[in-house]
Amino acid sequence: MNTTATAPRTASESPQRIIRLEYPGGGVNIGIAPTDEASLLDALKNAGLRTV
Repeated sequence: MNTTATAPRTASESPQRIIRLEYPGGGVNIGIAPTDEASLLDALKNAGLRTV
């Protein structure tokens, strides 16, 4: 049998910050790098300006 083991993630590969978004009916955890925090906020702001 030929198997490939994956190396465990190191701290540098994992998200530096976890943000919990909660909304009626659920919620989600999002892992992002600290440098992407402003981009996430901009994306949420732009999404909030749209209607479904």
